[in-house]
Amino acid sequence: MDADIAAALWPKTPGPMLRYAKFLPGLAATAEQIENYSAYWRAAAERALQSPDPVLVALGDSLAQGVGASAPEHGYVGRIRSELSAAGRPIPVLNLSQSGATIDDVLAIQLPALGKASVSAFVVVCTVGSNDLVRSARMSRTRRSMSRLLEQLPDQTVMATVPAKGSVLAKALNRHVRREADRLDVVLADVDTRLNTWRGNRAADWFHPNDAGYRIWAAAFAERLDSAIL
Repeated sequence: MDADIAAALWPKTPGPMLRYAKFLPGLAATAEQIENYSAYWRAAAERALQSPDPVLVALGDSLAQGVGASAPEHGYVGRIRSELSAAGRPIPVLNLSQSGATIDDVLAIQLPALGKASVSAFVVVCTVGSNDLVRSARMSRTRRSMSRLLEQLPDQTVMATVPAKGSVLAKALNRHVRREADRLDVVLADVDTRLNTWRGNRAADWFHPNDAGYRIWAAAFAERLDSAIL
């Protein structure tokens, strides 16, 4: 396997939040899921890389991994795969997302890996930005990175907004994403407008969606897939 592709298929070094995993059950479950879900998607990627059929490509962070869901296939990428596969043969998935990834990680690691992969992308889905907001308040830099990403995404991409309930920074990032998506003609899944409340939709770590939350993510993507599929 190409080194760039391999680099995208392994989780990043755990961030500071997970240092306290052993003390908090919700975070301990997250830490375990990060390893297990990454292994699940690596196995799927190995099959996708050998498949002659067009593949569903996922880019981004732990949301694309499905962390917080009861199983990786219950995250939004797994749900999209099930929906796309319902009418015919299963859709292979090349999930290059990484838990903890930032916008710059998608630019520096995941997009180069996709470029090296000898696959035909049926559609590309991307969720990223939440980790940038957690780690830095430098909104100008985050906006610049997001603009570069939106400029470089494949034509058949559906990009998501970030959940912004209670976050001024997330709301500001979403305004930028919406403006840039409109300017660049990028198809947008506006998850934020669908997520009216975190009540009943949040996993035990209070950071990721649970199964119910991921159904909202999947629904936001599903209504926009037809606009992106070539």
